[in-house]
Amino acid sequence: MTRLYAALNKVNEALRKVEIYTGAVFVGFIFLMTSTNIILRYFFNSPVAWAEEVILIAFTFLGFLTGAYALSKDELVRFTSLLDKIPQKARAVVLTVHDIMIIAVLIILLPSAMRNFRFLTITPALGIPKGFVYFITPLTYALMSFHLIVNIFTRFVVKEEGEA
Repeated sequence: MTRLYAALNKVNEALRKVEIYTGAVFVGFIFLMTSTNIILRYFFNSPVAWAEEVILIAFTFLGFLTGAYALSKDELVRFTSLLDKIPQKARAVVLTVHDIMIIAVLIILLPSAMRNFRFLTITPALGIPKGFVYFITPLTYALMSFHLIVNIFTRFVVKEEGEA
């Protein structure tokens, strides 16, 4: 089991790095595009027509990646006042049930996310298919599910082996 956990953890860490660095690129890109468009609009009276659409897409991608990254660190917003009062093993069970419920919701939402790829319409300013814009949804659903599985594995399998 330790080998499996080591492999899962290695993949988890690699994905986490990709998510954080990609997110940082998106933040920088959003800042630069917004600043550039503000300068072009107010000082030169000539904004870039497609900038808002690109910023919106980048912001959407950033939001989804942030969710995946938060799950990879097992740092969701929680009401910890109750969780802190229950024993460690019970807490692990509660958190695992919570994680399984999130995976179930992601699986339930996946078919509707996949239907978005059929949009043959194109974005107004960029002229790209909207299906390209929506590809982030199933991608991050997969990332989130993987991170949750690693979290569950860490809570039970690794803790059990460490105690034995």
